[in-house]
Amino acid sequence: MFVAGFLCACVAHADDQAGRETLNATLWMQRAPEYRAISEQVYRLATQKIAAPAPGSAAVEQKDVPADVLARMPTAVIMDLDETVLDNTVYQARLLRDRATYNPKTWGEWVGAGNAGLIPGAREFIAAARKLGHTVFFLTNRDCTTPPPTSTDPCPAETATMRNLVALGIDLAPDPEHLLLRKERPEWNTGTKTHRRAFIAQNYRIVALVGDDLGDFVDPVVYAGDRQRLEPRFGESWFVLPNPIYGSWTAPYDTLDEKYAGLETDARKKLFAEQLVTYVPLIGLIRRVLDERASHTAPAARFRNELEDYMSEHNADETIKTVVSWGRYAELGIPYMPHIAPEKRW
Repeated sequence: MFVAGFLCACVAHADDQAGRETLNATLWMQRAPEYRAISEQVYRLATQKIAAPAPGSAAVEQKDVPADVLARMPTAVIMDLDETVLDNTVYQARLLRDRATYNPKTWGEWVGAGNAGLIPGAREFIAAARKLGHTVFFLTNRDCTTPPPTSTDPCPAETATMRNLVALGIDLAPDPEHLLLRKERPEWNTGTKTHRRAFIAQNYRIVALVGDDLGDFVDPVVYAGDRQRLEPRFGESWFVLPNPIYGSWTAPYDTLDEKYAGLETDARKKLFAEQLVTYVPLIGLIRRVLDERASHTAPAARFRNELEDYMSEHNADETIKTVVSWGRYAELGIPYMPHIAPEKRW
C-alpha cells in the first residue's frame, strides 16, 4: 500500500507538474504590473540610447570592421520577435489549460493564426527608431516549416507574422526583407542567430540589439568565454526583456529532476521535504507516530510489519532504510540508524 501509493502519487504529481510548472511565470507576464513596468522601462532606456548611439557597433559580428567604414554605413536596430515584440502568453496559457508542453504542431497553429499580442513599449520604440532614421530588422527563430509550406506559400510563418505585425499597428506594409526567419536560407538552419546578424552587418552599422534571450545578442558560447568584456553592453547597446517561461537558460534543466537539482541547496532541501511529507505516505506515518509519542521513538518493527503485508522482509527493510535516509537529508527530524533490526528504536 505504501509503495504503491507512493509510486502512483509521484507519477501523477510529475505529470501534473509537467504542464503546470510555468503557471506563475505565465501569470506574471500577463498580469503583473511589475512586468509591464520592466518592459516599458527597458524600451524607454533603449529609445534614449539610440537617439545618440555610441560609435562602433552593438554586434560582435562587426568587431573587426574599421571605425571609418562603420561610420559611413546606414544604421540598424535588430530586434527579436517572440516575447520581445510579440506576446505569446496566450499560447502558453493554452498549454497550461491542456496540461501540455510546447510542441511544433500547436506552435505552428498559433503562429499561423497571427494572433500574438504586443509586448508593452515595443510599438513605441519601433516607431521612435524609425523616426530617428534607423532601419528595424526583426530576427526571429520562427521558421518556414512551422506551419508547413503550401503550394502557394513557401513560408506561411513569414506571411502570418507580417499579418500579425500589421494588426498590432507596427507595420502598415511590412518588408519581408526586414524579417529574417530561421531556415529561410541554408546557412540560417539553426537557432543560433550569428549568421543572420552577420548578413545584416554587411550593409548596416548595428546600433542596438533587443531581445529576451542571450542568443539574441551573441552566441552563448562566445559570451561565456568573454563575459567580462561583453556584459557592460547591456543597458548601452544591448537591451534585454524578462522571459521566465522559456529560453536558452533552461537548456541545462530538461527534466523536473534537473530543475530541482539546479536550485540552491537550502531551497532544494525545503522542496524535497515538502514533497516527501505530502507524497510519501510512509514518511507521513513515521512523522505522526514519532510526534505522538513523548519519547519521539518507535520500534522499526512498528512500520516493518505493515510493509511486510505487501513485500518481502528484505524489501521492507530496504524501504525503511531508504525512507530514513530521505528524511535525514530533508532534515525532517528522523535520526540516523546504522541498520534496521526488530528491537532498534527511532
